[in-house]
Amino acid sequence: MNEYVSVQQPDKQTFRQFLDIIKDEEVSGKCSKCAFVDAAEKEVDRLRQLVAEDEARLNHAEKEVDRLTALYESTKKELFTQAKARDKLESELAAERERVRELEEECKKYQQWVDDCQADMYINCVYCGHRYGPDDEVPATMADALKEHIEQCPKHPMSKLKAENATLRERLKAVEK
Repeated sequence: MNEYVSVQQPDKQTFRQFLDIIKDEEVSGKCSKCAFVDAAEKEVDRLRQLVAEDEARLNHAEKEVDRLTALYESTKKELFTQAKARDKLESELAAERERVRELEEECKKYQQWVDDCQADMYINCVYCGHRYGPDDEVPATMADALKEHIEQCPKHPMSKLKAENATLRERLKAVEK
């Protein structure tokens, strides 16, 4: 699309034609200058047309350069804005991760505190009355001992759910076969 026509000297053939016209007119007595001027004026008009076309292409190219420059500038600003936003989010994420780490540490401290509080206490199962206490030989926390008991306690509601779950699984296997 951006073809530029370069203006060149007339080729040898065109130049010879001009010389032939001049010689013919000298022999015939006609005015060679008139024919030469007419040919030169045509060449000048042709060259002016080429210059006008080149100027139109140049104007179009300049407008395209301006458009692309504006697009580049707006894209650069947008990328800068996005980079700032990304940096801010990364900073906030790092702060949140640190906060989560701190909360996890705090939870560990509180769990240890609960374990320490229960260490010198007796804990009873409210369903069957089984009692765990500090004199038991199990080297676990009272909370862990209670959890293990609940899983095995025949009077705890979870036992009924476990039994029902097992029954339903057996039925499902029978149906699937």
